[in-house]
Amino acid sequence: MARVTLALLSLLLTFRTAKAFGIEDIVPDHRVVAQIGHKLALSCRTTDCESPYFSWRTQLDYPLDGKLSHQGKSSVLTIQSVGFQHEHQYVCTAVCKQGEPSKEKSVMVDIYSFPSDPVIELKSPLILGQPASVTCHVPEVYPSEQLMITLI
Repeated sequence: MARVTLALLSLLLTFRTAKAFGIEDIVPDHRVVAQIGHKLALSCRTTDCESPYFSWRTQLDYPLDGKLSHQGKSSVLTIQSVGFQHEHQYVCTAVCKQGEPSKEKSVMVDIYSFPSDPVIELKSPLILGQPASVTCHVPEVYPSEQLMITLI
């Protein structure tokens, strides 16, 4: 009886500690914001698979326009200089063993441009207690519909 109990306990521990092949989120919330002209690196990592096969694509099959590097459980897509053409949903696919189902994770890349500081112009000198007209200009900002300026 003791051998059967020990064998069952060993079997239960084996099943309990075994993990399934998976893929971690590329970034929390599946969204990343990148500045135009800057470098962007998206990292995809698997769990419980020592040497997976990775592939990357955009959701609508646009060119990746980036460099891929694979090392062990990780794959990195690096875009040297982010531009308007990189605003896509990117999908990382991993396969642990040929013939087994693949796993996928995706991330949306939103881009922005804020190349220079806002320029504040006064129409007349500021006088304490008097209304003043102030103009704030932000050149070449993208996306402009998301820009909010508060003057205090």
